[in-house]
Amino acid sequence: MEAFEDYGLKGLSWYDAGARHFYNSGKPVECLEDMRDLKIRVAQSEMMEDMVRALGAQPVIMDYSEVYGALETGQIDGAENNWPSYDTMRHFEMAPYITLDGHNRIPEIQAASGETWEKLSQEDQAIIRSCARESALYERRLWKEREDESRKKLEAAGCQVTVLNEREQRRFEAMAKTVYKDFAKGYEELIDRIDQVQ
Repeated sequence: MEAFEDYGLKGLSWYDAGARHFYNSGKPVECLEDMRDLKIRVAQSEMMEDMVRALGAQPVIMDYSEVYGALETGQIDGAENNWPSYDTMRHFEMAPYITLDGHNRIPEIQAASGETWEKLSQEDQAIIRSCARESALYERRLWKEREDESRKKLEAAGCQVTVLNEREQRRFEAMAKTVYKDFAKGYEELIDRIDQVQ
């Protein structure tokens, strides 16, 4: 969290926004080959575009608000997001096949202005740090409950959930990691540490 100080922020805690998965309108994706040529909506991000290409699909940059209509008209075959977003945006109605590949996880940080932080007493800083840690644990619990709720609801609605077998999960990961050379320069040691924890 110390890295945020370079940007005038004081990092306080990490929130969870869940793992992101691919979903599509046409078929279960059970192996890497099933991704071939699917038109997948991605946010405007070179890294996400390259990752989707590495997996064999065609990235389509599009505003999030346009995804439902694009699924409905066949402009795209699928998209990617977490369970609650897949649920609340009702993408499951047009794209009932979801593959739990967990290709991306975007953490959210709770931060304070560095300038304001420095004006606080050490006692107030300690209270805020403690509350931030407590709120992160609470948020993660609520997030897990929300993910479980969305999954149960959508399975009951007929969505077909595919869990990749271990071999295919490793293949997805290996292909997704090919983008590291362009987007993770200088973070190789951190990535190795994360890989060791998994």
